Amino acid sequence: MENVNLDLVHLIQQGAISTYPLLACSVIMLGVVIERLWSLRGAVSSTASLTAELVSLLARGDLKGAADAVRRNRPCPARRVFGDVLAAASGAPLPDLERVADERQFEEIEGCGAYLWAPSSESCAPSTAWRWSGPEASGWWRAASRRR
Repeated sequence: MENVNLDLVHLIQQGAISTYPLLACSVIMLGVVIERLWSLRGAVSSTASLTAELVSLLARGDLKGAADAVRRNRPCPARRVFGDVLAAASGAPLPDLERVADERQFEEIEGCGAYLWAPSSESCAPSTAWRWSGPEASGWWRAASRRR
């Protein structure tokens, strides 16, 4: 059996020009992963703590206290959803509150892909099919939900 050199630097030198774009893409991908982990840190724990706090306040019927708790919490998707539901809660029937919650959850989920894009056969520009944001999107969603 011959001696195989599995040294990383040696393998990169053997791959020559075809290895460099792979290395560049790997470094960029690693940077994106680290940035995503950094920006999403604490999202789950802040959502859980906000939900636990709101459950006790809303069980007592304290809408003002719940709205204050939402404002005090760190920005996260749950804060935006709960904030919109609580803003609409004054005298609104339950189906209207469910509709507001559904719309806001949909907008938050769609907003998660705001900076994602995938190359398509037509172009390599960011695809608008992956993203619904802005006034047109929310208007479309509200119009569609009213027709239900």
